[in-house]
Amino acid sequence: MSAPDERPHERPTRGGVGRRAVLAVQAAVTLAAVAALGWLVDWPGVAAALTRTDPAALLGALALAMLSQGLGAWRLSLVLDGLGLRLGLRRSLAFTWAGLFSGNVLPATVGADALFAVLLGRSGFPVGSGVIGIVYNRAVNVAVVLLCLPAALAALHVEASLGGRWPAGVGPDGVEPGAL
Repeated sequence: MSAPDERPHERPTRGGVGRRAVLAVQAAVTLAAVAALGWLVDWPGVAAALTRTDPAALLGALALAMLSQGLGAWRLSLVLDGLGLRLGLRRSLAFTWAGLFSGNVLPATVGADALFAVLLGRSGFPVGSGVIGIVYNRAVNVAVVLLCLPAALAALHVEASLGGRWPAGVGPDGVEPGAL
């Protein structure tokens, strides 16, 4: 009696035709959404706005966005470390940026978290613990929003108490609203 052909290094394949159909529909919806946005955008207006934009401000915004994503990846790495999942900062950055891409391209932000969980599983980490880490990370995000909420509400209260008018030189683009 021979033992069944076991190949522990090979993963069982999942999905099949149904999974491919779902992926095809997701891709079609994404492409349709991107095409619709491309059709609806006022491209000459976008080009005109870009020519009026200070390049240093754009570079600064890009640098801050990259720093923010890097800090978010570090935070997630720390959360996962606390759960015993030693992902490391380099892989956390790679997973975070892959999730950022999918979250901004796919029609739902859940895609970023799902992709992160899949990448964790494919890297040999327990998916359940990874999902718990993602939930903890989201909870940290909510806590930060709640901690910042009083300051945001206070700023809105100040604006309302000023009758919607900001002091000179303060407001959008450093110009008092209504001064143009």
